Formats: sequence, structure tokens, C-alpha cells
Amino acid sequence: MRTIIGVVSLLLLSGCAYQPSGFFEEKVRVVSTEAPAPIQKTATPKAHYDEGYIKGILRKVVHEGTSGLWHYEVEGTDTSNFKLPYARFSHTAFLAPVGAAVYVQIEKGKLLQLYALEGASVVSKTQINLPKSPQNHPKRTLNRQVFSVPESETIALD
Repeated sequence: MRTIIGVVSLLLLSGCAYQPSGFFEEKVRVVSTEAPAPIQKTATPKAHYDEGYIKGILRKVVHEGTSGLWHYEVEGTDTSNFKLPYARFSHTAFLAPVGAAVYVQIEKGKLLQLYALEGASVVSKTQINLPKSPQNHPKRTLNRQVFSVPESETIALD
């Protein structure tokens, strides 16, 4: 029994150890010796989203005379909570001018709800570091954090 187990284990281990081409040899494959062609840069179109919510700025408003539809393009300024970064939709009426801040609900490329955000401006995504002066912010002390125990308490029951 010992000899059978020994022979089987020897055969298994010898098959794993034998590698004719070498296990750690580096394999290099030369595809072409010619210089690659220069890559032409083309403007990639923005992804077309036709369902969801978007909060952003109207970038393009076009009226199509044959069907009477208004086509809108909105670039998102807030993409949190799965809001869309870019959207196109159409509607039968003129709703807002180019540059207006809007919040829109779109379904199958059609407008469901549009809210014009009055007084809204485009929020810059650059962070502004304001200098902190010690005169404006006094240090916290333990005296400001400790509350005194009330000396008397009255309860009026009517």
C-alpha cells in the first residue's frame, strides 16, 4: 500500500515539475517594427440620457417648426444622488431661456416636470480658501462650555 501511494505521489509531483520551455522565462512577442500611426483626436459626443432627474443649466434651446416641439439640452451642475450629468429632452412649449438654472424630471426623452430655479447661479467647483483670523474666532474655554446647575425650579399645574 505504501508503495502504491509513493508511486502515485511521485508521478503527480514529477508532472508538475517538468516544464520544457521554462516556467520563469520571459516571453516576448514582436508584433510590428513600424512606427504606429498618429491618433486623430475627435470630439466624443456626450452620453445621451433620456430618463431621470437633472439639476443644471440650459445650454441649448431649439424650436423645430415642422413638429412644433422645443428641444432642450441641459448640462448638469449637481450629480449627487444619481442625478444626470447631461440630458436632452423635448416639450411642446417654451419654458425657460438659455442659461437658466433648472431642475428637470425626464422620462423617455419627454419632459415631465421642470422647475426654474430663480436667483440661482452656477456654482464654481473650485475651492476658495479664506484666511482665518484669530480676532473673529475667540478660543473655546471651559467656562463657555460648562452649564451651571439651576438653583430653583417651579412647576405650575393648571
